[in-house]
Amino acid sequence: MTNSFSTKSGKTLFSRQISSEDAALLVKQKQGQLLDDYSSDICEYYRYLLNDGAVVNIPAGPDAYIYEPYDAFIDHMEETYIAKKLSKERPFLLTKRLANGNSIQVEKIYGDEIDRLKALSQYFGNSKQAFLLPDGRVMENRSIETYLYRNAEDYEALTEHVRNATRLSHKINKGELDGDIWLYPCALNPYDTEFPDHAKELASRLPRLINAPETLFNFSWGSLVDIDFYLYKNVISQEFSEQVFLPLIAYIGESYIKQKGGQWEMQYNHACGDWLPDVRQADGELKMLYYPISIILNPEEGKGTYYALRAAFSHIASHPVD
Repeated sequence: MTNSFSTKSGKTLFSRQISSEDAALLVKQKQGQLLDDYSSDICEYYRYLLNDGAVVNIPAGPDAYIYEPYDAFIDHMEETYIAKKLSKERPFLLTKRLANGNSIQVEKIYGDEIDRLKALSQYFGNSKQAFLLPDGRVMENRSIETYLYRNAEDYEALTEHVRNATRLSHKINKGELDGDIWLYPCALNPYDTEFPDHAKELASRLPRLINAPETLFNFSWGSLVDIDFYLYKNVISQEFSEQVFLPLIAYIGESYIKQKGGQWEMQYNHACGDWLPDVRQADGELKMLYYPISIILNPEEGKGTYYALRAAFSHIASHPVD
């Protein structure tokens, strides 16, 4: 059976259900091209444009769906689809900031390039995850990611930064230190403990930064759903993430204080030697806002996922998100 409905732009979109097996066959027969911006490995759904202009949606499970025409499908996605988009620029470069104020640049590498470089390298030091290349660069396999450092000094500097954070974390867990350990993003707050004095002004920057109407930003619970839509239209690059990090914390924190009470409270970040903005609720619980906001704005992970700002609003330190 074929269903149809009108998009907000007035176009008619037709859809029908087929089996996943038939969908996979259509993708092969009609030279389906993956619509990467509307697909997700993490959430396990894949959308393909066929050579006849139809779109096949293959989610996890036995059923799949065909949508047509393509222009109506794209309009519908632009009007309703919310999912995280990551930068496709290559090489994928990241700047890592250290506690001493220095920063280093690393390149994230993928697939065949990892195997090619590994074949040219030798183990670096005592690590089984680090490899020294003939040109002096260092490749590191960290968890599921692989990074390329310009030289051994950069690799050792970041490794020591992480080691030091681990040592300090043990002290915090033992009650020997107050504050927190937060590695990334690092050293983005130029206001130190005076952040609360700048929170409203920072929040006012958000409409321009995410290209959203100023009228949405009334510090209400309902505004967070509308802001999600505009926030996730942007590619979450490192540059965008660092521009939006403090304004987004400021907006959610000010929204919470206005609706629920509480007050701003700064947490000293021992890993980076800076201050993290947070809100202490009226019941005494810290919100740890920088945690979910860091997940939302992580430029490396989460493509195709959707972490709602309302969840960040409701986040508390005693029940951190995984």
